[in-house]
Amino acid sequence: MKKFALLLALLLLLTSCSARSTPAKGPSASSESSSSETASSSTDEEAEKAASEAAAKEAAEKAASEAAAKEAAEKAAAEAAAKEAAEKAAAEAAAKEAAEKAAAEAAAKEAAEKTAAEAAAREAAAKAAASSQEDEPPEQEQPPASDTQADALEQRKAESNQKTSSKKLVSGTNFLSKTEKSIIDLTNEERVANGLEPLVYDIDLHSAARIRSRELCQADSFAHARPDGRAWSTVLDEVELNYQVAGENLSMTEYTDPSNRNNASASFWVNNWINSPSHYENMMKPEYTHIGVGVYSIDKNGKTYAYATTEFAKLP
Repeated sequence: MKKFALLLALLLLLTSCSARSTPAKGPSASSESSSSETASSSTDEEAEKAASEAAAKEAAEKAASEAAAKEAAEKAAAEAAAKEAAEKAAAEAAAKEAAEKAAAEAAAKEAAEKTAAEAAAREAAAKAAASSQEDEPPEQEQPPASDTQADALEQRKAESNQKTSSKKLVSGTNFLSKTEKSIIDLTNEERVANGLEPLVYDIDLHSAARIRSRELCQADSFAHARPDGRAWSTVLDEVELNYQVAGENLSMTEYTDPSNRNNASASFWVNNWINSPSHYENMMKPEYTHIGVGVYSIDKNGKTYAYATTEFAKLP
C-alpha cells in the first residue's frame, strides 16, 4: 500500500512536470514558425522580381526581334519593289528598242523593195525597148551622092550585104539596135553635109563595136585600151576583119532618173562626138569607108549605165 501510494505520488509528479514543460515549449515553436514565414515571403518577392525582369527582358527581346523582322521585311519589300521597277524599266526599254529596230528594219525593207521595184521597172523598160528593136543589120538610107560616088557606094553596099549574109552578128537583149542604126544615119548626114561620102554598114565592125561597149560596161571601164590591157584594135582581129586603117569613138553615160532616155537617143551620142574635136575628126576622116555602132545599156544598183562605140575602117 505504501508502495502503491509512492508510485501514485511519483506518477502525479511526472504528470506535473509534463504540464509545466509543455507551455514553455509552445512559444519557442511559435517563434520558429514566424521566422520561417518571413524568410519564405522574402524569397517569393525575389522570385517574382526575377520573373518580372525575365518577362520584361523577354518582351523587350521579342519587341526588338519583331522590329528587326519588320525592318528586314520592309527592306526586302523595298528591294523587291526596286528590282521589279528596274525589271519593268528594262523590259520597257527592251520593248522600245525592239519596236524601233523592227520599225527601222521595216523602213529599210520598204526602201529596198521600192528601190528594187524601180530598178526592175527600169530594167523591164530597157528590155522592152531592146526587144522592140530588131536585132538585124540596118538597111541604110544613104543621102544623095554623085553618080561616081553612088556607084562606089552601091558596090560597097553589095559587098557588105554579101558579107552580112554569111556572118553572125554579136547579139544580146542589152544592145539597142534602132539607136545604133540611127547613129549611123546621123553620122552619114554630118559627113555628106561636109562633102564626104557616107559610110557603109559592116557587120564585122558592128560586132566589134558591140563587143567593145559590152566589155567596157561590164568592167566599169572607159578607155580605148581593153579591160585586159590589150589595144582596142585587137577586137577587129577578134571578128576577123580585113582592114587597112581604122578608128574608134567611145562615149558613156550613167544616171538615176528613170525618165532619162539618153541611152536610147542617137542624137545624144552623136552630139557628144560632134562636140569633141578628136572624135569629130574621126567621124569626118575621108579615108574611112565603113562603120559599125554598138550601144549597150544596163540597169543595176538603181542606175542606168550605157556605153556607145563607133568603129570606123577603110576596107580593101
